Amino acid sequence: MFLLLFVFWLILSGKLTLEIILTGLVVSAAVVLFAQKFLSWSFKSELSSYKLLPFVILYLLTLVVEILKANLAVLPFIFGRRKKPAGVIVHFESPLTTDLANVVLANSITLTPGTITLDQKGRAFTVHCLHEEMSGGMDSSVFVRQLARMEKIMKKGDKTK
Repeated sequence: MFLLLFVFWLILSGKLTLEIILTGLVVSAAVVLFAQKFLSWSFKSELSSYKLLPFVILYLLTLVVEILKANLAVLPFIFGRRKKPAGVIVHFESPLTTDLANVVLANSITLTPGTITLDQKGRAFTVHCLHEEMSGGMDSSVFVRQLARMEKIMKKGDKTK
């Protein structure tokens, strides 16, 4: 975190002088000390979060692919090649256990064309789907599988503390 903050400081500064470098070192150190004392940040927790980076990148790529696939599925409705969709409301329980994973799932559903998360309370979801064929398998989707894998990695990291 210290190195990341320091590099960010240097990028925002725009030029390299001794004064800017020294100020950046002091400010970065102060932010890290503040995070350790008041935000329960630790070097171990940061290292465990780096283990998730490849999975986060994979998740973002999967999200882009699913958005593109959903766009193709919605196109016939837009151009009138299929009759006007009737829309359907789906209720399901997420198998994910953390609030963060459930919020990411809710946002991923909303970002995917043809579906909107209407409500999410804990693990209970209410989703509006443009067409009935888009409503199947939300509780076992590729998003859920990847988020569950990330949850498992984070739980392993929590046990080693």
